[in-house]
Amino acid sequence: MNIIDNEKTDVQELKDYQMTVKILSRLFKSYQPNFSMMAKGCVFDAKMYFTDNNNELYRYHIEIKSRRQNMEEYDTLPLTVQKYCNIIESCKLGEKPIYISIVNDEEYYIFDLDKLNMNKVTIKNWYINDIEYSANPSKKKIPTMFIPVNQCVNNGLI
Repeated sequence: MNIIDNEKTDVQELKDYQMTVKILSRLFKSYQPNFSMMAKGCVFDAKMYFTDNNNELYRYHIEIKSRRQNMEEYDTLPLTVQKYCNIIESCKLGEKPIYISIVNDEEYYIFDLDKLNMNKVTIKNWYINDIEYSANPSKKKIPTMFIPVNQCVNNGLI
């Protein structure tokens, strides 16, 4: 039986959320953004919203992924097709889907999913652990998008 380690999952999700808040608060400093961490089972991880100087409201749905990956060896970052579809479909009028990849707890890549050039994205079946932080993970082939890092709208060091 494959048992999920809920404590490890919760710790990692909170850490990812806190790093995301730190990154986006720095990038949108002058707007003083507000954040909400979503409950387990939601199709995205966080929300961010703020009002600009013209009183226009900006709202974002955020998918966060952390990974261990040598970025000198790769020029793409993975996102499952299902996650992509879920976050796109969750956005209502005026909400923007954002994907943040935190790599090695040191650097980040932010993608505006509305603006991806899908002609440059590769989709293939990729072996992924069926359950993160499980006692006995097994690999499943999952349709996954490999997004070129040159499509990120912002990146830097944490």
